[in-house]
Amino acid sequence: PLYHTLPQISGTLSMEGGIEREGREDRERERERGRRGKSKNMVVLDVISPNKNVPVVLENFWSSSISKTTFQAFYVEWLTTNYKGTKPLYLGISPQAWIVSAASATPFPRLNCTHEEADDRMMFHVQDILSHRTGSTSLTLSSGDTDVFVCLLYHITVNWRSLGLQELWLIRKSGVKRSILPLHDICKALGDELTQCLPAALHALTGCDTTSKISTKLAALNTVRKPDNSSLILNFNCPQLTESAIQMAETFLVKCLKPSTDMETFDDLRIAAFDSNVLKMDFERTACTSTNARKHIQRAYYQQQLWVQAPFTDATSILNADAYGFVRKGSLLVPEIVISKPEGLPDPCSCGKCAHKNGCPCWVAGIRCCKYCKCKGGNSCKNPITE
Repeated sequence: PLYHTLPQISGTLSMEGGIEREGREDRERERERGRRGKSKNMVVLDVISPNKNVPVVLENFWSSSISKTTFQAFYVEWLTTNYKGTKPLYLGISPQAWIVSAASATPFPRLNCTHEEADDRMMFHVQDILSHRTGSTSLTLSSGDTDVFVCLLYHITVNWRSLGLQELWLIRKSGVKRSILPLHDICKALGDELTQCLPAALHALTGCDTTSKISTKLAALNTVRKPDNSSLILNFNCPQLTESAIQMAETFLVKCLKPSTDMETFDDLRIAAFDSNVLKMDFERTACTSTNARKHIQRAYYQQQLWVQAPFTDATSILNADAYGFVRKGSLLVPEIVISKPEGLPDPCSCGKCAHKNGCPCWVAGIRCCKYCKCKGGNSCKNPITE
């Protein structure tokens, strides 16, 4: 069967500020497919009720943020009737949080936040615990997500030690394997300087859920460990993304791709690939332009700011995504990709020796011929500007 049935519940709960559910199923399904790029197998449910069927192939269900949010609301309602434990449960459902105990669910405004991802909301929970306890504290979290792993290491070093966090353990599951990681010891082994670079250097810049993959995590880690390279990324977590920080981040990514190179920009990488013809002009394997690398770096900075400010700042008040490499297409927020050449950039000429002024576009434009022109800008070129 494609579907199985949810358990029967009898309790009801008014979800204040919850989902507007009527008359939007088709519209939201199309939005989801456009935003996530999933196949027609995605299942979007904006209403979940007792005895309503949900897909057995849960990947088709969880790939929709609408389905996840709807299920979270249903889960709070289900727990109100069925939870028999003695310890209270704190559930963060953007934008409202709940505390659930036996036979009751009550809003918990202290944990309210508009961060869409549960990864970020977990940081709010840890921060709240440490802010309302005194003395040494040991915590255990369960998550297999790389975002969570990286962010926890960062916040241990930067924020939570001073609040009394002595030990932070992370339970990670991968298939049938289960491991428990002492994050406090990992932070000590890595060192404070390297740990503070992790959200930007190791994750956002090299590729995460919201940014494209450039190089690998291992390559980034090896790059940032080199003293000459660490300075390129240490200032990436600055209050404002400066032109200098963008340039250094681009150089850092170039060194992640080619560790021994002296090149500093993606345009340099493209020219080198063209000259050597090692990729035989396979543009899918050629490095992106510096213009698009800049957009990628802006998106990485935006994502990093969401991570590092997650325990303290609501998502709606951090940054405007439109100014950091994203564009809005209708209701969707998508990466901005620049595919046109810079305005005013002439094409290389194809006139051979460029012996006639009116026949050579470079000569007419008052610029010298280059190695991409048919004449190669060499000794046979008659363009006087080249000489």
